[in-house]
Amino acid sequence: MAVSVDIDYRRSGSLKGGIACRPQERYGHSAGTVGGKLYLWAGGSKHVPPVHTSADKEQLMAKTEIFSLKNGRWERHHTRGSSHCGISYYAIAVVDESIYYFGGQCGHGTCYYNTLTKLDTVEMKWKDVQTNLVGIPMKKYSCGMVSFQCDGDTYLFLFGGIGEVDESEQVPGATYIVSSTNPKICRTNEHHIISTTTNKWTIPQIEGDCPPALSGLTLTAIGGNRAILFGGYESGKGKSNAVYVAELTKDVVTWKRYDAPPDAQWPVGRSDHSATLLTGHAGRQPHPLLVIGGGIDVAGGLLADCWILNTSDMTWTKIDAPASDIGRTLFSMSIMNIGAPYVWLILFGGATKWEKGLSTKDQGVTASTTVIELGWNQESQQWRYTSTIALNDYQQALKDKLSERKKLPAEK
Repeated sequence: MAVSVDIDYRRSGSLKGGIACRPQERYGHSAGTVGGKLYLWAGGSKHVPPVHTSADKEQLMAKTEIFSLKNGRWERHHTRGSSHCGISYYAIAVVDESIYYFGGQCGHGTCYYNTLTKLDTVEMKWKDVQTNLVGIPMKKYSCGMVSFQCDGDTYLFLFGGIGEVDESEQVPGATYIVSSTNPKICRTNEHHIISTTTNKWTIPQIEGDCPPALSGLTLTAIGGNRAILFGGYESGKGKSNAVYVAELTKDVVTWKRYDAPPDAQWPVGRSDHSATLLTGHAGRQPHPLLVIGGGIDVAGGLLADCWILNTSDMTWTKIDAPASDIGRTLFSMSIMNIGAPYVWLILFGGATKWEKGLSTKDQGVTASTTVIELGWNQESQQWRYTSTIALNDYQQALKDKLSERKKLPAEK
């Protein structure tokens, strides 16, 4: 999960107490963007002890790696307080200078969370969100969460996922598909909304083309109280490639579904991919563009493609990025607006190899940070792949692009 950002030089320097580092390999993580920095916390890996709690696990969970968009450097920071959520496959949403985390896997057995917590990126401190105890989401992972504004308040919208729920706790009207391999586990299309002021979960009214029960999806806020859902695993039907657009209010979620027209260029169904948003001046168009990449296809194969969705007419454009760069799953992808006519996609971690029958931690999990540059082609009026930037060349490449931007004529 990530958003498009312009570099904020007031906050993009080093935070106090940081230690230069390169993060360890991981999967099932997300990176939140705040003030010119990417905040990377936890994720699954062979380094995570398969226990509910231990000193080693607590030490891992007390670290947050921060990537500076200004200089391309990673620093490790210790956080205060406790992060009461799963260590991997959690959902995140950014609200001002805080990153909210929901749910996730604990890392042992079928232990999942339905707690909401937030990281204050100014104080680098975890704060529990004390919510109501009735009408709350099930314990789950691989769901989606976005923030939105309504009537002067900020809300979080939570959708889908997979986990455990008692029949007495199921949301009326929601779908719960029991796993074929474990009767205690089910996939869902639960909808929940919470106010960040009152911290009360509510169940909204659903209208339009409600999505099915999905996990491994991406849910991306696109502005104007809208969000786009793409992909995910649907029980009995495989991997989805439908696009769902949600109109959000504090009480009602209205969905509209878009399927691939005949002979249209359209990405295949997938799950456990990543998505981010290209907006405003960086998007070269007045409407937002959704960028998706990677994931696992219906046959269980690793995908190595990148696509941009024009949200005004729901048309897709394939980006010919190298398979060695974009071919991964369970990774984070963020976007950096460095000014016309370029943007950088920043990918971290995930599995770059995928073999059926192996546990995720035994797949080809990487610790690489990959920076993919996209350039705007004025003639074709489309984005295209231009280069992959090594971290050692990051600062010079950024300096060159900013210098190039200054030489460009002002746009009318």
